[in-house]
Order: sequence, then structure tokens, then C-alpha cells
Amino acid sequence: MEQQAPSLGFYLSLYCVISIVAGIGLFMFALIGLKNLAGAPEGLGQIVILFFIMAFLNFFLVYRLMVIRLPMTIYMVRAFEAAKVVLTLYAVFFSESDKALYLYTLISLICLLYFFKSKRIKALYFVG
Repeated sequence: MEQQAPSLGFYLSLYCVISIVAGIGLFMFALIGLKNLAGAPEGLGQIVILFFIMAFLNFFLVYRLMVIRLPMTIYMVRAFEAAKVVLTLYAVFFSESDKALYLYTLISLICLLYFFKSKRIKALYFVG
């Protein structure tokens, strides 16, 4: 009889769904940016590449969370969430920020805290 792996749980599954939706949004936004790249202001190409990288990382990390149950996966997710917080704070401080950026920063901080403090994460990924 096959032994079934434990489920991810509600919050981790919710994080995976949000990451997939965000990845699709970033990918679509990057495709639209590629279409309008001709005649665009300086630096738009770098932003489009950043969106493609972020979308790829979202999909890659969701795959790792769902399939590969190793501590390295959680370290990668923590680093990605911390990078998102830093990039968002950079956008908040160096531009005329919108309320959505504050909300995005708050959501990223909550996700980062969850990946550091969750007992479920420790039970799934750090027990060998």
C-alpha cells in the first residue's frame, strides 16, 4: 500500500494559489510590456524582464512547495519573499506610492512571517 504525503494545509495552499495568480498577472503584464516596448521610455525593458523573472520564480517556487519537501525549498521561498518586500519598499520610498503598494508590502511581510514561524512548515519541510 502506498503511503500518501501529508497535505499542504489551508494557508500554504492559499499561498500557492495567490502565487499562481500573481505569476499569471506578471506574465501577462510583461507580455503587454513587450508589445509596447517600441517607443517606450528608458528602463521599461528592464522592468519587463523583472516581471518575467518574478513570474518564473512564482511558478518555480509553487512547484517546489507542492512537490519537493526539503528545507532548501523554504529557504528559497523566504529569500524570494524578502526580496519582494525590499523591492516594494524601494518602490514606496522612491515614488509617489499608492495604497496598493502598502497592501502588497503588508501581504509579503505576512507571508514572510508565516514561512518563518509556522509549525506546519516545520512539520512538512524540516522533519526528515
